[in-house]
Amino acid sequence: MGFLNFLFGGVGDSGATIQRFEREIQAQRDQLFGIFLFAKGIELMYSGQPDVMAMNRASFQDITDRGQTAIRAAEVLLQEAKANPERARKIKRFTFPPTSGNPMLDEMTTRAKILFRTYDRMFPGRPRSEELSQSEHQALMKEAADQL
Repeated sequence: MGFLNFLFGGVGDSGATIQRFEREIQAQRDQLFGIFLFAKGIELMYSGQPDVMAMNRASFQDITDRGQTAIRAAEVLLQEAKANPERARKIKRFTFPPTSGNPMLDEMTTRAKILFRTYDRMFPGRPRSEELSQSEHQALMKEAADQL
């Protein structure tokens, strides 16, 4: 029976599945935060061009909405799996919106990773909900740009 559980994801591996899923949810949160920082940086760059800002704001809002919806659904599933390990099988079928697979997504994902890692390094312990000042955001963008 152990071999079949290994092949088909029995209850015995639910703890590991749950831990992997928790890490994936955190990676998605990080990615979404990086995209938020990237969008704010673009707003700073194009602040004098309202048409460009409106177009970018709409695009990033769609990405953010999809990501937040997926994270909320994943968190619900995670809590269900923690309460009932049989539900851990559903985790294996859960998919987040893609973050790679075409050049634009790949580029945005790379920039988002650099931005949230740079943020964590520049502002250790700072809550992500605390808005950056314009000068802090400019410093973040400059530091991140040096890593590209």
